[in-house]
Amino acid sequence: MKSCPSCNRTYSDDTITFCLVDGSVLSAPYDPNQTRRIPEPRTTKAAATEILPSGSSGSRPPLQSTIRAPAPNVPPVYPSNQPTNIDDSPKRSIVPWLLVSAAIVIVGIIGIVAVVIMAPGFANNKTSRTQASPSPVSAIKPTNATMCGQTVSEAILNKWTEMGGEAGKLGCPINQETEAPTSPAGTTGRWIQFAKGDGGYLIVYSPQTSEPNMKPAPLAGRVFEVTGCMFKLYASLGGTKSWLGFPIGDGYEIDPGARQNFEAGYVEWDRKTYRCDAHALGAK
Repeated sequence: MKSCPSCNRTYSDDTITFCLVDGSVLSAPYDPNQTRRIPEPRTTKAAATEILPSGSSGSRPPLQSTIRAPAPNVPPVYPSNQPTNIDDSPKRSIVPWLLVSAAIVIVGIIGIVAVVIMAPGFANNKTSRTQASPSPVSAIKPTNATMCGQTVSEAILNKWTEMGGEAGKLGCPINQETEAPTSPAGTTGRWIQFAKGDGGYLIVYSPQTSEPNMKPAPLAGRVFEVTGCMFKLYASLGGTKSWLGFPIGDGYEIDPGARQNFEAGYVEWDRKTYRCDAHALGAK
């Protein structure tokens, strides 16, 4: 056992050399169970004056320490060039995993977007294949498009767009798309009027229905224009309810002007006289 001469702490571990509290050198090991010898009583007489021999330097030689402690247990110091055990094994990086995860997420997003975009088309194709009809099916959707702020059917919007839209010869409509008067032949449909130039109509035939005993309608869903001088004459006669009925095609050029056919007749325009005349079928 060792003890600290400063704080009197004792340590049972003989390998400890210095006090763990104040750093003092510990006393030599001793056995606490050993019989302690009491030193002789200290003499209280004053020490006699010591006369140093002549020629001395006047100072006493240094006293030797009587404490003998074992050498401190210091770990050995190895040379700097001595190889050390360093783990040089390659460490795996997480960057490839992050890139793979990001690629999977991007592919998933693209797939979802593609499905959302293509799903309506697949549904429409499936519907059109399952619905058999002896005549063309109408593409009219009365409230799915906007023309200059007016809600119109898709068929009329497509025809108006083909003719140049707002910058074309028709311009913007002056009223809303409505049901056209029934023709003398019993034809029904919808129309909308324009005012640019001499004005004009866009007239769409009603879609083919699946009612029993309904005769085929070859022009179901078709849209035709009536413009210029032909429009002015056609409107003055009453439009679709006139004896001419519905147009069965757009106007086309002839010599000496243009012509447009209707259910019960036709209208011709002479470019020399700028005159339009209506003629019944079979009339000369």
